[in-house]
Amino acid sequence: MQKNISFPRCVRGFSILMGLSLYAGAGLTADFSAFESSQVNLDKSWFLTRIGAPLFWQKSTGSKEVKVLVCDTGIESNHPDLKANISLPGQNFVDGSTNTEPTGNAHGTRIAGVIGALGLNGGAVGINLNVKIVPGKISNVASGMAMHTDTAKCIKWGADQGIKIVNVSFSGGLDEPVVHDAAKYLHDKGGVLIMSAGNVWGPRDLPNDPYIIAVGMVNQIDWKTQFDSFGPFVDMVAPGTTIYTTDVGGKYIEDKGSSLSAAVVSGAAALILSVRPDLSADELTEVLFRSTVDLGTPGRDDAFGVGRLDLSKTIDILNNL
Repeated sequence: MQKNISFPRCVRGFSILMGLSLYAGAGLTADFSAFESSQVNLDKSWFLTRIGAPLFWQKSTGSKEVKVLVCDTGIESNHPDLKANISLPGQNFVDGSTNTEPTGNAHGTRIAGVIGALGLNGGAVGINLNVKIVPGKISNVASGMAMHTDTAKCIKWGADQGIKIVNVSFSGGLDEPVVHDAAKYLHDKGGVLIMSAGNVWGPRDLPNDPYIIAVGMVNQIDWKTQFDSFGPFVDMVAPGTTIYTTDVGGKYIEDKGSSLSAAVVSGAAALILSVRPDLSADELTEVLFRSTVDLGTPGRDDAFGVGRLDLSKTIDILNNL
């Protein structure tokens, strides 16, 4: 049964977009000789440096062998900074078609940009320069509202396709049995489900689901924001404020929310699999949890989980796994 959640626009049987505002190892050194400054604008992408992505790029900038399923409002597949990394056809779980273009809501396009935008001509830069982002459309309406059952269908479909990373930047289904069952199904097939923790300040009395990585957000100085949820269900945090990403119409936008934080972790998971595609779901989860900087109360806490994502730690972890 749905828990009594104290945030607006969460109703029985539905997930609400909780991630975006609607207004617009040690010793490594970063070497950007392979990238032209006119093509990759890291000045607008502070979160990449914050999580140590440029250091990890010395090992890998991603792989087309790694797929990330984005269960969301659809993705603008012809966006100049996305089209090379979009894998079609995707699947529409509302009407059963393969039409996964946005229907009046840019949420999915923004999530995709964080995971794998190319940064062409000064545009948005994602965590992976090489990746296959698979669109799974769970909302056909401009509000972004989605049924939990469609979310679950998307997750299970991804598992059946052999996809190891599924991003659901919705928080309304964190305690829904149908989503839990889908998350377990994905886990049992070797995949990891990454979800956003929500954007309403205050505690949420939700259980910690062992099959879901719930991601909260922090700002540029690793502080919690006034629109972030916390509780025992939060596993880790990642940057989620002033994130420059792709928008519909071939445009770009600076946005905020734990939806973006979840996408950051999904992008990091894809980078990790580009180096170690053999990792099991539990091993990938362990690497992500160990690739963090402890914040707040020492050890795990309800505000930051195990800590903020830090890929600068990950190479050594993988080398010793």
